[in-house]
Amino acid sequence: MADWEEILRLQAELESVQEECVKSRLSERNCVELVMKLKELKLITLIHSTNGKFYLTPDRVNKEVLTSLGEFGGRASVADISTDLGIDFTIVEKAADHISAEHDLIKLQGQLISSVYIRHLAAQINSLLKSRGIITIAEICRSHDLPSDFVIEKLLPSLDGKINSEKSDISTNSFLRRLEVRLRGFLVAALHPVKVADFYRQNKIDETLFNSIFNKLIEAAQIKGKLVGRGNSATFIPTIYIQRQTIEIKEKIESQGHIGLTTLKQQMQLNKDSDAITFMKETD
Repeated sequence: MADWEEILRLQAELESVQEECVKSRLSERNCVELVMKLKELKLITLIHSTNGKFYLTPDRVNKEVLTSLGEFGGRASVADISTDLGIDFTIVEKAADHISAEHDLIKLQGQLISSVYIRHLAAQINSLLKSRGIITIAEICRSHDLPSDFVIEKLLPSLDGKINSEKSDISTNSFLRRLEVRLRGFLVAALHPVKVADFYRQNKIDETLFNSIFNKLIEAAQIKGKLVGRGNSATFIPTIYIQRQTIEIKEKIESQGHIGLTTLKQQMQLNKDSDAITFMKETD
């Protein structure tokens, strides 16, 4: 067992060591001077924060930019990330350029967008598509402040729908099938001219989509007739109606020897539309 003198000696050594440690500590000013000297000698590369309270290495800046982007939900402007991190805008912009390819980031109008954000946004739109069956590109652009070419190029491949030829709407296959069945049912039993305005109103579709489905039904011979006019003001004239009217007109001509143009148009019940006469001649 150590005697009292040995204990006192050990205490003295401990005090000496503690005092020595205190003397060897660097002040904050000394640290700053040391860092500045290392930078001057180009032994290290450090980036100073905008508030002057810390330094970061370029690699650390890259990691901080990724972390900040994640905290913003995968989409943020370079300016917002710069403010969030307290790092100069140009430094953050340079870091964004450096990490974009490696981490599958997209730079768009001063913003950084991650693949995680695109997946989440696609899931939201798919949910909306499932409930509605159709959504316009313009609506997506307006709701999420995105350009149409970005939506078509980056989002469309992840959506459960297809875009129309005009690149204005995205529709699900089930919605298009239902619409086709409705339009066929709306027109197939028509024995007289039918205004299509009601179908437009009930199904809330545009002229492009209507014409696409209508032409498909015509080509498949599932309906027989022709549209006179355009858009929701058009009238569907079934072939059977024209055939019946043609027979009646021929009978009148044969019995009377003539028929007036006014009487002919009234007979066709097409509001004196000259297309009716053309259609009658084509059908005859």
